[in-house]
Amino acid sequence: MRQLQIPTDPWKWFKNRTLPLLVALIALIGLHPLLVDEMGNTGPLFPLAIAAIPLLGIVVLNGWRRAVPMLAIFAALVLLATLVYGANSNEIAKSPLELLAFVYYAYSIVTIGSTLLKSTAVLDDRVYGGLTVFLLTACMFATLHRHVSAVDPNAYWSSVDDKSMLLDWDDALYFSMASITTVGFGDIVPRSSWARAVTMVECASGVFVTVVFIARLASVAQGQGQGQGQGQAQSQAPSQPKPHAHG
Repeated sequence: MRQLQIPTDPWKWFKNRTLPLLVALIALIGLHPLLVDEMGNTGPLFPLAIAAIPLLGIVVLNGWRRAVPMLAIFAALVLLATLVYGANSNEIAKSPLELLAFVYYAYSIVTIGSTLLKSTAVLDDRVYGGLTVFLLTACMFATLHRHVSAVDPNAYWSSVDDKSMLLDWDDALYFSMASITTVGFGDIVPRSSWARAVTMVECASGVFVTVVFIARLASVAQGQGQGQGQGQAQSQAPSQPKPHAHG
């Protein structure tokens, strides 16, 4: 029976790979009801866990040096949220910290996205990275939806309950995912000017990210196909006989 070979350097299974990041992000989004209390409120653990993924992604893809600004913003967010606002989610959502979180996600998306567009890794890994950037964009806009809703409780309307709705973090992420994928279930409707503006920009950003990565992947795949075709043509080309020297 063949034994499973364990690599001497387990880090190589994770280094320069985007699939673990995508799996972790999807798992957190799918299993976030486990982090919701009996009152339906999400504590600070869920947004902190989501925010840690892009930081880990930059460390994996770009190294610690590129992750220093991210680490500084992440540490500032945690310290200010704890010391100034006492980890109160509603007060944090109203504060400029939510806008700083938006900048945090924006920096991570630009850094990871630019790395993927310049990458020469296998095609599958770039696909996983593109999906990760797409989901991180939804998380980024979720911070804005949360902030707008906290500042103006009437900014979003619940068509299910037929009343204004204060978006908690999981509600903001749900609405952000429905908006960026252009699904638009209609159970949450933006009513204020700021809420509509954020939603429209998010929809446009989702289309932009999708088009950019699809165009990049298509060009890479076409280049790889042409390279393989040229290699096969050269290998199948008949060899020319060498001229004989005449004495």
